[in-house]
Amino acid sequence: MSPSESKIHVAVVGAGIGGLAIAVALRRCPQYAVTVYERRAAHLQEPSAGFGIRDHGVTVLQKLGIHRKDVKGVMAAGYRTFNMKGKETSVALMPKPADGEVPLWLLVRQDLREALLRRLAVVDETLAPIEVVFDANVTTVEPEIGAIHFADGTCRRTDLVIGADGIHSRTRPIIVSDHPEPIPSGVSLFRFDLPIETVKVAMAKDHEALVILRDSPEGVLGSIFTAGNGDLRHIVVYPCRDFTQVNFAIGIPDSFVHNSGTLSHSWTANGSTDDLLRALQGFPYWLTEVVCHASSLKLFQVRDVKPLQSYFKGKTVVIGDAAHAMVPYQGQGANQALEDADGLCDLLADVDDPSHIPEMLRLWDSVRRPRASAIQEQSRDSLLRITTRGTCQSILDVEAHLPIKEVLKQSAS
Repeated sequence: MSPSESKIHVAVVGAGIGGLAIAVALRRCPQYAVTVYERRAAHLQEPSAGFGIRDHGVTVLQKLGIHRKDVKGVMAAGYRTFNMKGKETSVALMPKPADGEVPLWLLVRQDLREALLRRLAVVDETLAPIEVVFDANVTTVEPEIGAIHFADGTCRRTDLVIGADGIHSRTRPIIVSDHPEPIPSGVSLFRFDLPIETVKVAMAKDHEALVILRDSPEGVLGSIFTAGNGDLRHIVVYPCRDFTQVNFAIGIPDSFVHNSGTLSHSWTANGSTDDLLRALQGFPYWLTEVVCHASSLKLFQVRDVKPLQSYFKGKTVVIGDAAHAMVPYQGQGANQALEDADGLCDLLADVDDPSHIPEMLRLWDSVRRPRASAIQEQSRDSLLRITTRGTCQSILDVEAHLPIKEVLKQSAS
């Protein structure tokens, strides 16, 4: 028997953050032969959407060998809210460790994805090699036998299938066949980024606005402007990419969008400048100036899924947005995908017989699903708290993460 034949074969469907993170994590486990299948071409870039990585996600990335400089991350101290007139209404700060920087990084998706791909490419005889196959369109999975089928008519049998194929997952409905499609939240987001110097020029007539771009040894504060009084309009602004760019996410009710029936949950759909300028009425004027500098406006409808009844079936498990897509108002989408990768790898590390995988997945589901499902619900509540009360504390109100084996130990005691 060849070394490859003696290994436990794993197929990861999707090369987003969750899929690449679990692949990097499994390099530490020599008993596994892992292949990642990505339907897109290798040269395609992620949209330059910004997001935050919290303490629990930072811990996972550091275990994977990825540090803030590797993702051009900007250290943040927390968040603050402003009303429509630009008056500060609340501040929420991350606890600062006694012996290190605040573990809150502001970055863009493509930079993290590239860092994960670099970790997969590192040649190290102590780490198992990982194959990433692009242009591999998985059409369906047979979960009980670990078979994955491709659009070109081919099929591959494997010992474990990890569905990391996002909110529009083709793996999820196979695990939970009666589960509904992703649900609109009532809000759509315009997203774009600009060079920081361009934003400063737009702010030239509003010197007080420059505070939102001010750095400090403790870190920057992500800024959120809210309309208040139940009006769902809001603007999220923060620097990223080593303080060279500013990320903008502008939330508006779906009803503000002309032809709202065409809204989709797509990172690449174009948005209307007229719709956005209409939604910005009443907010500080410099925001209108900023929009005029944006060469490309992307608009996507914010959606999530109801908590699933199960994350696994047979030899197949879903992680990340495929398992627990959530609205971004606690910044937990990527963080929860990283928690998935870390915890699932910790359990898989103890498996050396492929026949034990279904039982291990059952154990994983019993401890992982309650936490991720609770955060899905809390993230929806956070949207209402931010836009109704003008407070940002709910963004940070996420229960501390415990390693999966610690959770199991507590459950057994």
